Amino acid sequence: MYCERCGQPIQENEPVCRFCGAQNNYYKPPTDPRKKKIVLLLVIFLGVVILTIGAILGWNALSKKQDKEDPSSSSVEESSSVPLVQDSSSQISSEPEKEDPETSEVKPGADESSAAPEEESSQPEESASSIGEQVTETSDSKAEQESESSAAQESEEESSSYPAIDMTDIVSTTESSYLKESDLHYPASSTIDGDPATGWSEDVSGYGEGEWIVLSFDGTYIISGLRIATGLQTDSDRYFNNARPRQILLTFSDGSEITADLEDRMGYQNIEFEQPVASNNLKVTISAVYRGSKYEDTLISEIELY
Repeated sequence: MYCERCGQPIQENEPVCRFCGAQNNYYKPPTDPRKKKIVLLLVIFLGVVILTIGAILGWNALSKKQDKEDPSSSSVEESSSVPLVQDSSSQISSEPEKEDPETSEVKPGADESSAAPEEESSQPEESASSIGEQVTETSDSKAEQESESSAAQESEEESSSYPAIDMTDIVSTTESSYLKESDLHYPASSTIDGDPATGWSEDVSGYGEGEWIVLSFDGTYIISGLRIATGLQTDSDRYFNNARPRQILLTFSDGSEITADLEDRMGYQNIEFEQPVASNNLKVTISAVYRGSKYEDTLISEIELY
């Protein structure tokens, strides 16, 4: 063959022309014999694996077939042996029975043996009574479950008939007490002004356990939870200088209550109710506090209902 560029004769196994250095497009690099061995070994390995799997599956099928055949043969053997037992029993029964004058007499223990069936007959009555008690208990538990489910359905139906709460639905706030310092006031209305730098502070001696605020609505609404910012959220120093609620009690217009534990940190904390509550007001009571490092006043900066 000849080089396509310079026309000089070259060998087919030469990768480039030795005269001009052009690449030989017909050059085929020699194959590595080791690769052939590897491929052959892989083929042999796969064949062994396939044969092993086939042998295992065939053995399992054969064993299952034998298991199915064995019970029938055993039943045949049992059926064939039955007549022999019947024949022997018939031979035994055909022999005349001889009366023993000693056994024909009534023994003193006969009355006791006759009383035994009466005692055994009383056991079914006792078991029947215990079964009746179990049935009664089961029916009572079912009735309780049905009443609970019906009450849950009624509460869901009641809650679905009212709209969800919005902060614009709060029309007034009241408090058990609030702090006034010269021109600084801390009423309950500061908890719904959207400004965490303001808030409500109780104004009693001590740390204010039992003090409360009430948020009143213009109707009945569904409350699913609330977000609360405790303490004075102006800065870290003022936050820890004053006391913060550690636990609060939420009371609704229907008298139901929810106790919530709070973390001692700045920012909002989310309180999600297990079930939405229909109410026309919400009372928040301080149950326990984190004590302030400098002051005894307990504050709540912000409350958002949803």
